[in-house]
Amino acid sequence: MLLEGCSRSTSSGRTHAPSVKPDDVPTVAAARAARANMLEPGRKFTFFVHEQALWLPVGGMEVWREQLAHLLRMSVRKYISLRVVPRSAGMHAGTAGDFRMMKFPKYPPVVYVESVNYCLFFDDADTIKINDDILTALAALALTEEESRAVIDNILEGSDDRLA
Repeated sequence: MLLEGCSRSTSSGRTHAPSVKPDDVPTVAAARAARANMLEPGRKFTFFVHEQALWLPVGGMEVWREQLAHLLRMSVRKYISLRVVPRSAGMHAGTAGDFRMMKFPKYPPVVYVESVNYCLFFDDADTIKINDDILTALAALALTEEESRAVIDNILEGSDDRLA
């Protein structure tokens, strides 16, 4: 699973997508930075990320380390829950692909799916139920918030060895 757009640090957003043409990188990075502004108090955010994704040094070692540090900083906010799905979980419901489940106080939930050249919104009951079941399964598999922070911290500490 990937932590898309709004949960990434600005520097990692600049180097992430090989499908983005070099001339479009500033525009894409600015759009991702604008989405990051959504992560403000008054809303509740839960992110599930597979441990293996945390080990991928996207953008080079410096950018990767900054991204991990950024995730740690974000994870201590009371309205953000960052949960790591451990590698030991093996194949699980989340491997079907990433999505966003958006729930609103006055409106029905919506599932958002994004790919390289499209994005789709689903509001039908079957799709909502399937994706809600995936989230429930991930919540049962994922480490606690505290354990997740420890995993990220350990990866960061171990990344010093990779720099040598």
